[in-house]
Amino acid sequence: MKILAMLAAAAAFAATAIPALAFDSYPLGGAAKGAPSTVAYKFAGQDAVAVFVRGPGGLMYAKTTADQGASFSDWTPIGTLALKGNPSCTARSQSRIDCAAVGPNNTVYWTSYDAKANTWSGWASLGGYATNDPSIIRTTEGGKTQLRIFVRGPQNHLFMNTLAGKWSDWQDLDGTVGSAVGCVQVFSLGAHCYDTTASGVKQLTDITHKTGNAVVVDNLGGLVTGRVSAVSTGDAVHLFVLGPQKRLWIKSWSGGSWSDWQQTAVPLTSAPGCAIDASGTVGWCASIGGSGAVTLAALVDGEI
Repeated sequence: MKILAMLAAAAAFAATAIPALAFDSYPLGGAAKGAPSTVAYKFAGQDAVAVFVRGPGGLMYAKTTADQGASFSDWTPIGTLALKGNPSCTARSQSRIDCAAVGPNNTVYWTSYDAKANTWSGWASLGGYATNDPSIIRTTEGGKTQLRIFVRGPQNHLFMNTLAGKWSDWQDLDGTVGSAVGCVQVFSLGAHCYDTTASGVKQLTDITHKTGNAVVVDNLGGLVTGRVSAVSTGDAVHLFVLGPQKRLWIKSWSGGSWSDWQQTAVPLTSAPGCAIDASGTVGWCASIGGSGAVTLAALVDGEI
């Protein structure tokens, strides 16, 4: 029965067409744990990509490229906070990156990077009690940019904290979620979150404005290991996951409907951390191998 269930799940995951996606692969080395977070931003006017991981001593480490992978920085520790899980990072603007992570006593911490000054703030406690890795995203509503952090907290409820001038208190969204939740900005509407703990990918719609039973839950199918890495660009939303055959699979929403799940040729060794550059044409997905070495794949123009 278990084998039949797995076959049925795999069939539901299968794409109607598998694209011959071209990609470049960059071995980044390192001694990372868990799953990475990848951010596309601007540095000195150039498109840049940063990969963030939990490394030795539980510290957050970063490695960057500002020349499309021609060269990379060394792995650099960010602060002295020992993390309990994977960091989550996002580009608040073209030159500012914000990261969230769970630290001692399951408290949520936040730090921010100013690319213009090339400086990090220290890790600051936001309180709360998280029982999974956070998901930090930027939303733009009514012309105002806000940061939002989502975590699973007490009673397995989804909680949200918002930075709009200053951080709010933690808001209980009164919905039960699993241990793997990733969120994304949805145009100017707010945010959707994706729960992959149970069967398939479950989309929690408009989680920034609705709570409890008012949140519409859609099952997007799939056979997924680990958390979704969700990215929005223009009028599209892309979900990147570790799927069957240990490959990167993508599902996209555009023009009012979802595509089928599409298998790519990109091999993965963990749940991916993905980002898309400002042009919307190059996707970057990082994964962590069993030895802790990180690999970054660049998905070339026209394949996203």
